[in-house]
Amino acid sequence: MRIRRATAEEFATLSERHRLAAEDAEYTWMVDPEGDSFVVSGTPSRREAELTGDREALYDTSKP
Repeated sequence: MRIRRATAEEFATLSERHRLAAEDAEYTWMVDPEGDSFVVSGTPSRREAELTGDREALYDTSKP
């Protein structure tokens, strides 16, 4: 999956269709390659790990 910040033009279209507030522009992310899906959230982050039995959570905000 690839996500990217919505362009001004994309946000204008989404805002009109879904009544998004103007202040959400900075937090609107497009899901590619389809380009029709989107999320409104803070800056995304990701982690990868081998899936093993009992493991600690990948998102521990106290660690980098």
